[in-house]
Amino acid sequence: MAEAYETHVPAGAKAKLNRLFVNDSSRPDVVTFTSSSTATNFFDLLEKDHYHALREIWLASIGPVTSATLHQSGFKPNIEALEYTMEGLALAIAKHVLTTHRGDD
Repeated sequence: MAEAYETHVPAGAKAKLNRLFVNDSSRPDVVTFTSSSTATNFFDLLEKDHYHALREIWLASIGPVTSATLHQSGFKPNIEALEYTMEGLALAIAKHVLTTHRGDD
């Protein structure tokens, strides 16, 4: 049997991730979660001191299974794809941006 898919955390990922959350100017606007394992790894790597910053960031999930993992970590996704693909996730994010910023001009 050959592995077609392997999930692992790259060396140095914890330090790189946590550096993004040190100040407001380096924080992302959206964090995407493409699987339950990415959500689990993200919360394993992110220092608890930075969890408060996630309340200011859109969390985007590829589907209900991944959203359930986010809920288990104490966070509700702001965005969930209707089609559980990368394209579906991108479309859901675009729709959310358009809907949220309509009238902000």
